[in-house]
Amino acid sequence: MTLNTRDRSVLFESLSKLADPEAVDAMLAHFPTREVDEPLTRDYLDSRLIEFREEIRLTLVTEFRAFDAKLASLDARLTSEIGSLDARLTSEIGSVDARLTSEIGSLRQDMEAQFRRSLQWTVATMIALATVITAVMMILR
Repeated sequence: MTLNTRDRSVLFESLSKLADPEAVDAMLAHFPTREVDEPLTRDYLDSRLIEFREEIRLTLVTEFRAFDAKLASLDARLTSEIGSLDARLTSEIGSVDARLTSEIGSLRQDMEAQFRRSLQWTVATMIALATVITAVMMILR
């Protein structure tokens, strides 16, 4: 609460009759003469704290929403990249599988052909050996 010069003077005169003028002057020093010099009140401080809290709350909400948006964007990009990578890997695995199947088929055919040749050679050798043994036995008889 501010005191104008006239009110301050009246109070000083009246109270100086009851108490030491220096004490009255010290007491009146706690009452500002201008509106800008008004002391801080609890109500004013409480209202300013409420405003400040609301300002902080709004700032935090805004920042969290921005963070959530960035996180959602990152999630979408990662999901897209993982999907793309999965498609490429599936394609590569299919390609490798086809090549392996082809190579295994070709190797199997080569091994079967080689086995047939070995079997034919073995049978032919056994027939030749049997013929030689038969011929030797006929000669020796």
